[in-house]
Amino acid sequence: MGDGADAETIVSEVERFCREATRAGCVGFKTAIAYRTGLAVRADVSIDEAQESLNEDVPVRRRAKACRDLAFQRALGIAAEEGRPFQVHTGFGDSSLRLSQSNPLLLEEILGTDEGMATSIVLIHGSYPWTEELGFLAMSKPNVYAEISLFNIFSPLKVTERILQLLELAPTDRIIFGTDGHEQPETFWFAAHVLDESWERAGEELEDAGASANWIEEARLNLFEGNARRLYLD
Repeated sequence: MGDGADAETIVSEVERFCREATRAGCVGFKTAIAYRTGLAVRADVSIDEAQESLNEDVPVRRRAKACRDLAFQRALGIAAEEGRPFQVHTGFGDSSLRLSQSNPLLLEEILGTDEGMATSIVLIHGSYPWTEELGFLAMSKPNVYAEISLFNIFSPLKVTERILQLLELAPTDRIIFGTDGHEQPETFWFAAHVLDESWERAGEELEDAGASANWIEEARLNLFEGNARRLYLD
C-alpha cells in the first residue's frame, strides 16, 4: 500500500502470502487490523470500493479501510481452506491502537459470513477491557476461542476476576491461556506465574461455588495446554 499498489494487487499478495506461509508450515494466521482501521470489518466490500479507499488522504496506517476489510475476509477464506486458525488482536495494546475500534463485538458482521464461520477464530489478549463481550462471543459462536494474554503482564491484579468472567460464559474447551511475553525473557516468566497464581485463586472460588475438583482440574489442563495443542497442532 505504501508503494502505491492497486487493490487487486494488494489483495492478491495477501492471498499469496497466506498460501505460501501454509506450505512453509505455519500453524495459524494473525491480523492486527485493530491497530489500523479497526474491527468493524465490512463483509460486502467490492474491489472497486477497495480501490477507491486507497485514495484517502490520511496516513498509510489509517488508510484504505475497505481494502483492508476485503483482504482480511479473503485471508479468512484461505485459513478455512487450509484448516488454520486465525488470531485477531482485540482489546488494548500500545499507544498506536484505536482502543474504541478494538471491541470484539465489532467483528459480528464478519463472523457471520461464510469465511467467518468456516475457520477457528481466536480473539487474543482477553479483549481487555471487554472480557465479558469476549465471553459472549465464545459462548454464542462455536468456532470462536477466547485467549488470555498481554493484560496479565500489564494489568495483573484483576486476572482472577477476568478468568471468572470468562468462565461464567465461555465453554472451557474454547478458552486458551497465553503470555504475550516479548523481548525480555522475564515477561514470559512473569505472565505465566500470574496466570498460575490467578488460576489457583479462581479454582478456590469455583470450588466454593460448587464446582467439583475433577471439573476444575480438567478445566486447568484445557486452559493451560490442551486447547492450544488441539487448535494449533492437531
